Amino acid sequence: MNLNMKEKKANFNVNVNTVNTAIGILFSQMDGILSQAQLSYYDFLYMGLESIKKMRAHERALIEDIQLDPFRTEFEPEPHKRSFFNMLEKKIKPGESLMLFSVALPYPRQTTGLSKSLGVVDGSSWYYDYHYHLRARMDNALKIFSEIEGIRIKESDCFVDTSDYIDRELAFLCGLGSYGKNHMLIHPELGTQFHIGHMYMILGEQEHSLFSKVESESALNARRHYTGCKECDKCVKACPAGICGVLKMNRLKCISYLTQTKRALTLDEMKRMRNRIYGCDICQNACPSNRARDENKTNLRHIDHWLVNDFEGIDLLESLKLSQRAFKRQYGERGFAWRGGKIFKRNILIAIGNSKDPSFFKSIKELAELNEDVFLQPYYEYALIGTKPV
Repeated sequence: MNLNMKEKKANFNVNVNTVNTAIGILFSQMDGILSQAQLSYYDFLYMGLESIKKMRAHERALIEDIQLDPFRTEFEPEPHKRSFFNMLEKKIKPGESLMLFSVALPYPRQTTGLSKSLGVVDGSSWYYDYHYHLRARMDNALKIFSEIEGIRIKESDCFVDTSDYIDRELAFLCGLGSYGKNHMLIHPELGTQFHIGHMYMILGEQEHSLFSKVESESALNARRHYTGCKECDKCVKACPAGICGVLKMNRLKCISYLTQTKRALTLDEMKRMRNRIYGCDICQNACPSNRARDENKTNLRHIDHWLVNDFEGIDLLESLKLSQRAFKRQYGERGFAWRGGKIFKRNILIAIGNSKDPSFFKSIKELAELNEDVFLQPYYEYALIGTKPV
């Protein structure tokens, strides 16, 4: 089953009013429970075993496509591990059903137009580690669902960036948005700038009157692409890597990927990073859907503490002096801290080199110990060359 969110809820509300069952009560309380858990933005699938088997066909096609993808990064699971619906098919028995939720947690659009002498961390990673906070909210929602009288939840779980599937594709299947030219999901209210989480419940019974057919591949393809992108090329023109607006995104060229990989970076890649310390967001900042969301931010629910954009840029030189312990103390709860202080310093050296600011030169020379680090040495040289006074 997959419908437009408003159509989907309307469909279930009608059925819930006519079917006085435990599952019917669950559906009638869904909005309130997720709102109580501060998860106001969501969509979902409700399926029995036969519907899950149909989703396996989509999964198999996805795995075949991933196997042929030349742009896989080292952060992605191997194709044969993309087996989410296969896992569910083994767990669910005839007569049982599945509720699968995709939830969205918005984050602020990052400050643009900062000086080249300051480092930039994208909005999704600057604030607290969303993995922990989003999972905590979903755990709370599942706990509330489990307390509904008469509901038999055989198993439940939630995950953020740790499923066997592709988060965006799973969210697309649930109905959380359609793909834009920047290859991201665009939500009608939130634009592209939101974190995705998933949670599921295996229920000990199923309510046939709540079922709709799983979408066919042709129906999925019909809603796959965001209609607002049709006459818009803003992200295509803005992307320094030239990977927006193409059928297959070369993720190996994406600045966000370059700021995270540990492999040696080429001269062209370092130049492309500009003053990005972690992530990118250039295509998202250019997207009209995000600008429209910012204009209507007073209507966003349960994210007041996310609306204050306190990012004023990373002080490159001071951050370069941080020890590993000081890095953890200062940034340990930020979303980007998982990559560690060594990658952080590498990216700072690259940003300093790209700044072409000669005022950095003397201070960099005084940090000669960085040149003794085998990993950092080429980037230290890049910073010196880039800032050397003419």
